[in-house]
Amino acid sequence: MVILSVVGTKGGIGKATITANLGALAADMGLRVLLVDADIQGSLSKYYQLRRQAPDGLTSVVLSGRVAESSISTTAWDRLDIIVCDAPRRKFAGVETTDLEQFIQSRIDAPMILRKALRAPVIALSNETLA
Repeated sequence: MVILSVVGTKGGIGKATITANLGALAADMGLRVLLVDADIQGSLSKYYQLRRQAPDGLTSVVLSGRVAESSISTTAWDRLDIIVCDAPRRKFAGVETTDLEQFIQSRIDAPMILRKALRAPVIALSNETLA
């Protein structure tokens, strides 16, 4: 399994575009691809027509600490699936702000699924790497 993270702190720099294109290329090469759209605006999710919208999304993955079938949406592309960034406010409806702050604080030191991927060393890309 290969994990590739495309991250950046500034909006509008092409993270979703790069990820969408890399995902499509990998799927065209016959690889199974699971994209994770962590943008609350759902930028990456807009690139692909969904065959099946999952009832859950990234919020459920983060809260449960595991990826379930109910959080994976299938796209019109063979071998390319996506976990969409569902609106977390739907999951936290009716939760007081202080309760939410306590929940977030309790999860800071807990192992998160994406933590390993984000800690992976940055690999410098060159033409030879992509060839």
